[in-house]
Amino acid sequence: MIIPTYNRRHLIEPAIQGVLDQTYETYELIVVDDASVDGTADWVETHYPWARLIRLERNIGAAAARNVGIRAAKGELIAFLDSDDYWDAGYLSAQVGALAKNPCASFVFSNHREILHDGSMRQCVYRASTKYRDLVHRSLADTFIYNMSAVVVRQCVLEVCGLLDVRLSSCHDRELYIRLLQAGEMAHVEDLLVTRVMHDQNISADYRNWANNIFMTLDLFFENPKNKAYLPLESSIRRDWAMIMARHLWRVDKAPFCSALMVFRAFKAEPGVMIEKLKRKLLLKFA
Repeated sequence: MIIPTYNRRHLIEPAIQGVLDQTYETYELIVVDDASVDGTADWVETHYPWARLIRLERNIGAAAARNVGIRAAKGELIAFLDSDDYWDAGYLSAQVGALAKNPCASFVFSNHREILHDGSMRQCVYRASTKYRDLVHRSLADTFIYNMSAVVVRQCVLEVCGLLDVRLSSCHDRELYIRLLQAGEMAHVEDLLVTRVMHDQNISADYRNWANNIFMTLDLFFENPKNKAYLPLESSIRRDWAMIMARHLWRVDKAPFCSALMVFRAFKAEPGVMIEKLKRKLLLKFA
């Protein structure tokens, strides 16, 4: 299992303790410290000397740090765990068991819970949908795997489809899931086995960066000649994401310029359709 961490001295202990509590005992823990300046690496080395600690000399970002861990791993399965999340005791047993039952699955993920800023808890439960052509389409158009801490991947599949794309500061997990789905099937564990702690330092809390990375992920996918079968879906996917992001950015910080930029990112796909949609919204608003 791989824990990338950057300045998480005050958060990482529950993550590692959750690993210690696992009922599945055959594992290797790799902690990749991404050049923390708050003493995270020293603390891990002192309190958990059995863990394999990799100290990076410069900050390279979450995707690249995870790749360092993947390359260093010796096992057949790779489990990801963010340093501010933690697993239930039966997490690894359930995930490994699901992959054993589904030999064609390239990865497995479980449901999880989120502890919100106000201390309340939200359950994140995956449900199948017939709205999309397939799971690749759904991964492009929707978010249904919210947390990489709930994902276990076969190492052999990563060797075929490649590691995380370091050009993406966020959404690199989504981009990887798409390639994993193209390489094999997906397994799912229905139990809530992971706790995600929401706070202001979450990468996903930077909504503008997240929005830009969503579109970059779409760019990478649709520019790949191997994905030409999905090109008819591009316009609608870009248009829907643009409207979602524009509404969200407006709601978060009332930034009309940034919201407009999100909408116009979709012009690459089909400007005429976007213009007509905006016209209709304006007419309804001022009618």
